[in-house]
Amino acid sequence: MPISLRGEKMILDKERRFAFIHIPRTGGTSIRSVLGGDPNDASSSMLNNDGIETSIIEQKFMSMSVNSYKWSHWSHMSVDIMEKQYWEQYNYIFTCVRNPWARLFSLYKKAFVGAPSCSFESFVGTIYINLHNNHTADFLHTTQDFWFSSPQGIQIDTVRFEDLSDENQWNHLMDKCGVKNKCRPHDNKSESRQDYKAAYSRPSRYMVAVMESKTIDRFGYEF
Repeated sequence: MPISLRGEKMILDKERRFAFIHIPRTGGTSIRSVLGGDPNDASSSMLNNDGIETSIIEQKFMSMSVNSYKWSHWSHMSVDIMEKQYWEQYNYIFTCVRNPWARLFSLYKKAFVGAPSCSFESFVGTIYINLHNNHTADFLHTTQDFWFSSPQGIQIDTVRFEDLSDENQWNHLMDKCGVKNKCRPHDNKSESRQDYKAAYSRPSRYMVAVMESKTIDRFGYEF
């Protein structure tokens, strides 16, 4: 049975030997609803079957110096929280990326659902300034390459969110995870249907292009 870490959950499935690294707002809710874990649970309680793997990772995080590491919550870590040898037990490690402009707009709508406390322009500008000054205190202020790149050289397969609407691509992913006959669930109903392009000005569009240049270059994204 898979172990789901809290927050934007990572899934560690020792039985089928795959690991899913969940980048926020990239379709991970749909993936987790199929592969394991409660997609609607964002509580701080531990969700596991044997209490072992989660405690290892949590203890690893807690042993780090708060002043020397940029994260305030261990569940948002990348694979590099653990040594490379730890991940050798998994045959397949993957994550999902998304068009950076669409993803950031989705983050904004999620963060300020119902009653925005700041404009989208200010939201993008604040993230841009914080990244420029290396102030990255949480996943909101982190670009996607943090999750799909590993300084240790851990091999992470990266799937485009936009490709998962293709049945063949979805079935291929499920096969890699050892899961058979699993249809792709519908997208999160709370996701705004507003076209993200209408939300951007030329400056905010440029700022996202700078911040997410690695993702854009590697996966060929365009505004």
